[in-house]
Amino acid sequence: MKHIALLLVIVGLSLAAAYGARNEDTLKRGSEVGKSVDMHAGHIAEAHEAYCVAQIETATGPYDGCTNGEEGSEPVADSPPNVTALPADVLAARAAWMNAVAAAEAINAEQSNLPAPAPAGERIGGWFGTGGTGFLIGLALLIVGVVLARIAFKAEAKSDRPGTDGAIDFGAMLRKLHSDVAALA
Repeated sequence: MKHIALLLVIVGLSLAAAYGARNEDTLKRGSEVGKSVDMHAGHIAEAHEAYCVAQIETATGPYDGCTNGEEGSEPVADSPPNVTALPADVLAARAAWMNAVAAAEAINAEQSNLPAPAPAGERIGGWFGTGGTGFLIGLALLIVGVVLARIAFKAEAKSDRPGTDGAIDFGAMLRKLHSDVAALA
């Protein structure tokens, strides 16, 4: 009975964890878009830095918020007067930066079009529709397993079967261990 109880606890805990961690689709999508916005902000910064470095290396700038590379210099907000006259590597770096900005703007637009978060009661109702039944079944199995395990361990502690010592007092066990170690020494 003890093994069945432990099996019920394991299965119940697994079901409760697996189904309890599920989110409804709108919550998952909002989380994905939020992570994507953070990721694109990093891409923009990296692409802009590469663009600024390319301007410094080719001595064509500074433009578009870049500095001249000296410490304490102010960023220049102007765009280059003739973009097509820029060297190929600077033009490629500028295109990568502009593409990163455009991708981030698209993600920001998607984020602003997400529906507002539902009230708590609706979110719980949505979650229950997605994973609540499995969670409750797992919780019930967990509780039944714990109760059965307590009954089995209590019966084992009170049993007078040969091969079992019944209930063991921890202090008595330590005294016996101490006397056994002293006898070995």
